[in-house]
Amino acid sequence: MIPLHPQFLLKEGKPQFAILPYEEYLQLAEALARAAENMRVDPRFGGFWDNLPAEELARRQGVQPVADAAALYGGGDPADWEGFDEALEEWRG
Repeated sequence: MIPLHPQFLLKEGKPQFAILPYEEYLQLAEALARAAENMRVDPRFGGFWDNLPAEELARRQGVQPVADAAALYGGGDPADWEGFDEALEEWRG
């Protein structure tokens, strides 16, 4: 945490501007630059502020619509699912 010692300029009795000592300003600017480096945006996804439509995200990521939902199931043995429906009914109460 950077200790700050601002002085405030008032307008009509309300704080309008904050003035920092130059050394504190430099520390704050450096901390903000480091934080910005850690928030690089992956161009495939955009930033949350970009509000991209699903079609644009799909284009950037190079994905196509799924033609067959079974393709999403992955591998596995049908025995892995034995008892699932009964357990689901029990959990739903």
